[in-house]
Amino acid sequence: MSDRELPESLNNSQTDLIWYNSIRIESFSSPKPRQEKKQGTSNTGTLMHIIKANIGTGVLAMPLAFKNGGLALSSISLWIMAFICIHCMHMLLDCAKYVTANMKEDIEEMLNKTVGYDDVVELLLKEKCKKDSKWPARFRFITSLFLVIGQLGFCCVYLVFIPTNIKQVLDFYYPSIGLSLEVLMCITLLPLILFCLIKDLKFLAPFSAIANLLMIGSLAVIIYGLFFDGPFKPIERLDLIAPYNSWPVYFSSAIYAFEGISLVLPVYHEMKYKSDFSPWNGVLNTGMSLVSIMYFSIGFFGYLKYGSDSAPSITLNLQTSNIFYQTVKILFAIAIFITYNLQFFVAADIIWIYVLRSSKYMQSLNTNSGSSINLSESQASDLNRSASKIYNLINNVFRSSLVILTFLLAIKVPRIDLFISLVGAIASSTLALILPPVLDLVAFWKSTNKTFSRLLKNLSIIIFGVYIFIAGTIVSLTDIFDYLKNN
Repeated sequence: MSDRELPESLNNSQTDLIWYNSIRIESFSSPKPRQEKKQGTSNTGTLMHIIKANIGTGVLAMPLAFKNGGLALSSISLWIMAFICIHCMHMLLDCAKYVTANMKEDIEEMLNKTVGYDDVVELLLKEKCKKDSKWPARFRFITSLFLVIGQLGFCCVYLVFIPTNIKQVLDFYYPSIGLSLEVLMCITLLPLILFCLIKDLKFLAPFSAIANLLMIGSLAVIIYGLFFDGPFKPIERLDLIAPYNSWPVYFSSAIYAFEGISLVLPVYHEMKYKSDFSPWNGVLNTGMSLVSIMYFSIGFFGYLKYGSDSAPSITLNLQTSNIFYQTVKILFAIAIFITYNLQFFVAADIIWIYVLRSSKYMQSLNTNSGSSINLSESQASDLNRSASKIYNLINNVFRSSLVILTFLLAIKVPRIDLFISLVGAIASSTLALILPPVLDLVAFWKSTNKTFSRLLKNLSIIIFGVYIFIAGTIVSLTDIFDYLKNN
């Protein structure tokens, strides 16, 4: 089965979503000469995509993250982590440019080529390893595995987030019903499965735009409530530096919030003026600076507001008796419900490609659905329809099973904070902190006269990422086992 017979890769899936959901704002002034794509997303549209890719449940968990780090430690370290994460995004982008340039294709074709995270890993190692080495494919698989863990981890968080927020509102109006969180999760499951059977990104794009508007409006109400709905707690009642045994949870939760690194390359690819993406005052730095300001504001003032009562999501701290806050909980639940399929789509696409490549039966279905050799037109049409129906049925069962898997994980541990710290420790630390400096060393080792400083810098980032991975995973799994034991 050839690659062109396979469904679109992770990068094409994300690129198409970006393309169909683009915000096109044309410039009124004559642009200066720069690297230009004939059709593409404007700078403003790209900025919106970067912000959207990094604003999700992670930002809502920042007050609890600040509680686990302490007000002073979190305030300082968050900016350091933001700087490191943005730098890692630039390193990943530089490696993508490096492998693209080494493809030795004409400039027009390179301008329209999508090179994603897993592609960069494989292509870079193909150049550096021996011709028949299996390591490039293995590391591509590992990268894809962490991408899947991250995306499905987000889905698990969403499956807990949605019923948890709805339950607060239902308990306020109908306390006698007393629906448990598990029952609400079961009620959420069926519509979620049906929604995830939508496989055309053209139909998902309008839902994504709706989710953006709901999140923006809800965040505006949350920020208003932080400043104008009651006083802040005295600083002397808050931990400036939390106990060190809670630091891994803080770092894991904080790195979880920087969840958009896998979208950097697809977003860059869809830009009309690519040269405006990576300068110091470019689109990437501007967007991530705004995202970092949002993280800090919600985390700092949220912890200052709620102190030791900070919940796994700041929406859970909002007064349920207030109609505006009730609306925020419901709207955010709807927005996260919509976002579930956007995150799920990427993971399902990656796994499905590996299923097709490893299954001869699925390959035969794919071949029969498009083959008419030695058959009459009616026979070929019947064969195509039959193979297509079986193919779609298996794909639907696969997608439904994957949703049920995230449901089973979520219902077993229905705690937003535990999932956020675990996903942040395992997937986010690897993708956002560990892999980019490793790729940078592989690509540019001995290519400059600053080899030692580059090595020292990259090793420092890798060690920091490994610390979050190991310490965060151990603490998160310990907390999960304690929860299971006590419940």
